[in-house]
Amino acid sequence: MKTTKRILSFFLVFCMLMTCMPDTLVYAETSTFSGGGDGTANNPYILANAADFKKLATDVNGGTTYASTYFKVSDSVTAPIELSSEDGFVPIGNDTTNFQGTFDGNGKTIQLSVDLTATSGSYAGLFGYAGTSSVVKNVTTTGTVNASDFVGGIAGKSEGKCINCHNEADVTSTATG
Repeated sequence: MKTTKRILSFFLVFCMLMTCMPDTLVYAETSTFSGGGDGTANNPYILANAADFKKLATDVNGGTTYASTYFKVSDSVTAPIELSSEDGFVPIGNDTTNFQGTFDGNGKTIQLSVDLTATSGSYAGLFGYAGTSSVVKNVTTTGTVNASDFVGGIAGKSEGKCINCHNEADVTSTATG
């Protein structure tokens, strides 16, 4: 009987400790990108392909702002990374959850084919919505971006900093008035 009580007590203490664990442990587990990194300024998450951008967009649009987190496009990228709505890419950030981290495009080009007009969507670009603490730098966008409103090549809406960014994408807004 004493052994059963000890095991039960140990189990209850273990369960209580697990509920007190910080969310960052879970966050670190789910925040891996194919190029590695740990999201710090000295070791940013490395984005190497379209799947990494899709993951970033899914995470941000799902509620992870990545505040104080750093991203960089891989040095190994030699051709433009192609991101298309038809292939499942949605812009990074929206009016509910904004990207709040630092993104370094590393002088690379992102080829966009984003069309949100069928859903009357807003906040379209590489970043749909870059929030007040965001920094987006050293990136060029090409291709096309179409949406109802808040449309741009780099960002549909940015309240943060855009440094050394170049948009060569055709941008169309269908909003009236």
